[in-house]
Amino acid sequence: MDVLLVTLGTAGDVHPFVALGCELKKRQHRVTLVTNETFQPLAERVGLDFISLGTAEHYQSVLAEPDVWNPTRGFQILVREMIHGCMRLAYHTVADARKKNTLVISPCYLYGARIAAEKFSIPHVSVVLQPASIWSIEEPVSIQAFSWSRYFPKWIQRLLARGFGELVLERMLAPETNRFRREIGLPFAQKIATKWLYSPDSVVALFPQWFATPQSDWPPSLYMGGFISHEDRDQLDLSESCKQFIDAGSAPIVFTPGSGHCHASSFFATAVKACALLGERAIFLSGFHNHIPKKLPPAIRHFEYAPFDRVFPLCKAVVHHGGIGTTAKAIRAGVPQLIMPMAYDQPDNANRVQALGIGDFLRPKRFTADNVAEKLQVLLRSQQVQKQCQKLAADLCASDALIDACTEIERVGKYCKIIL
Repeated sequence: MDVLLVTLGTAGDVHPFVALGCELKKRQHRVTLVTNETFQPLAERVGLDFISLGTAEHYQSVLAEPDVWNPTRGFQILVREMIHGCMRLAYHTVADARKKNTLVISPCYLYGARIAAEKFSIPHVSVVLQPASIWSIEEPVSIQAFSWSRYFPKWIQRLLARGFGELVLERMLAPETNRFRREIGLPFAQKIATKWLYSPDSVVALFPQWFATPQSDWPPSLYMGGFISHEDRDQLDLSESCKQFIDAGSAPIVFTPGSGHCHASSFFATAVKACALLGERAIFLSGFHNHIPKKLPPAIRHFEYAPFDRVFPLCKAVVHHGGIGTTAKAIRAGVPQLIMPMAYDQPDNANRVQALGIGDFLRPKRFTADNVAEKLQVLLRSQQVQKQCQKLAADLCASDALIDACTEIERVGKYCKIIL
């Protein structure tokens, strides 16, 4: 098959597609990664063909917007820049790159790829990286802007979820999407925001059932997989300076606000104070130097990058933003995690981590040095938390989610080829 992996987002969104691409290439398929040019060096390093979907300058300009991590205004930016902003570009890119034996794989929020697959009858797999991306009335996800709703009875939560889907999301996403569908000769589509966005061929969820129980109103074509990582295939290792720092004392705590968060000055300033209260060593991971305190104490070191799969197992705990990629890697490492959820899927992931007994969370307004130190102290001292972390880590190690997901993708490609 000619596989087009079409995606957008930060590293946590792109890396799972790279993992899929490496495994599919290993199975002798021709694989092309279609994403922002920021990730072209990664594609070249692992040997995937590459097509640019937007410039690095545009990628950085979006991340630089102060509201990008705001729980309400951030979603408006997501719609403007990614869902609708890249809809036509993604559509034409897929249309131009398709061949006779093409299969398209894309996240459910990349509407342009979904529309191209429909227009040209291309077999299509929707990839869902986090439970928050699957719309459900039966089990509504946690939304930061409506965090108070989780204290309501279930029937009220469902009523609110239905109203939000129909009155907010559909009105925000459907008109522009259907306008473009009309332009290219496709019929009007209903329930754009809650049903249509998932491919009828297959929806592959890249998280295990113990992280999110399947619901009766989830897509009927859903395949439940598990967390996957590209770093096992990428063979990246820790830098010598990072290894030396880790070996020089007790296991550190890792603080990382996400690869795309360039407004994290207060996050790291709070981390410095919390580590002083705890008497703990720490590693700060961020590619943005401007929000790292200029003078760090000897017990704290900043590194632009370290592969999570290598550094997390060597640390005591991970403090992060709650992105699904970081959350999954902390689970795989078997270490407790403290999350400061800001927007998108992060609040839902944080609630699931807390419910599983492997970590806790603090919302941004409560993310103070005293609170961080208190939460970390409880997590690090709890034998129950440590035991649960090791249990779930063993579960992930015992499965091969990447192999299973690619087998499902191949099944879809073969089946659709037959019926087409």
